Amino acid sequence: MNKGFTLIELIGVIVILSLLVLLASSGVTKIVKGSKSDINEAEKLAIIRSAEIYRANHIRDFGDDQCLNKTIQDLIDDKIYIINNNSKYKPTDTIEICLDSIEIGD
Repeated sequence: MNKGFTLIELIGVIVILSLLVLLASSGVTKIVKGSKSDINEAEKLAIIRSAEIYRANHIRDFGDDQCLNKTIQDLIDDKIYIINNNSKYKPTDTIEICLDSIEIGD
């Protein structure tokens, strides 16, 4: 009496394990993409909050047009924002800071 597995049984186990790995990896990929999206949204919110602080600190700089075009580098120079090296946003990206709104250029 043999105490081993047949080739068919081994191939069956390998196929099942391969399918499980494939399913697990696609789930992990979705989680990673979702977390990157969450990070980008949090970073955008941090830039907007920093621009609000910039607006409050420089309220006298607003003229009749009530808007200032600044870059993220301006926020960094003013020591209001610290950029993440892996950021989707770059120091040269523009921010339109108005008295009633803030828009980040893409």
